[in-house]
Amino acid sequence: MLGLIDFRHRRIYLDQTVSANRQNFIKLHEVGHGVLPWQRKLREGYGDDEFTLTPEINDHFEREANHFASAALFQLDHFEHEMMRLPLAFNAVRALAEKFGASIQATARRYVEKCPKRCALLVLHPPADDSEWFPIAVRNCFESPSFLAEFGQLAIPPVCDLRFRFVQDIRHKRRMHEEGNVTLATERISALKLDYHFFNNSYNSFVFLFPHGETIASRVTILERVKN
Repeated sequence: MLGLIDFRHRRIYLDQTVSANRQNFIKLHEVGHGVLPWQRKLREGYGDDEFTLTPEINDHFEREANHFASAALFQLDHFEHEMMRLPLAFNAVRALAEKFGASIQATARRYVEKCPKRCALLVLHPPADDSEWFPIAVRNCFESPSFLAEFGQLAIPPVCDLRFRFVQDIRHKRRMHEEGNVTLATERISALKLDYHFFNNSYNSFVFLFPHGETIASRVTILERVKN
């Protein structure tokens, strides 16, 4: 359990092993459960919780709390305004995560879901073992609205092996690069050529995909911060 809200004493309890940026989202998620009036009425007035609510209602409440947390953390359309000032690049995601105090994963998902450009994101689990094929499980896959409209959803298997170039990046323990290219299938295209940026933060690997030549016009240059 990453977070828990105590409605009676108006307290939020957090897993202290989670990163500070991840805790920011969890706190707002729990606040969402507390301030959304229809959720508060059920939980405070009738004592309902995840054990008494139907699975469908509980899942719906969790999605609502996630939406509340995302909107609050990224300050509604202020995130989109800041996003469009930066080039189309995974380094932009990292810069925005630092600016808004959010996790890389939460920022990357919002970036892709709100971006008007054609782009997609794969989030990959760490490798399970060092077998010959070095299988990597896919954690999540997101596409921007314009990507979906033109190409459809990515047709990615639940587990990827070394035939995928970004899995080779993981095997070679690469941390970050912006020179990737790969051919993937989608719902509408059997072989779509895409450029990709790769980033590994040891918890997950991120593959930021977009058609060659897709850009956001920006005068901003993002510099890699050097840690002492």
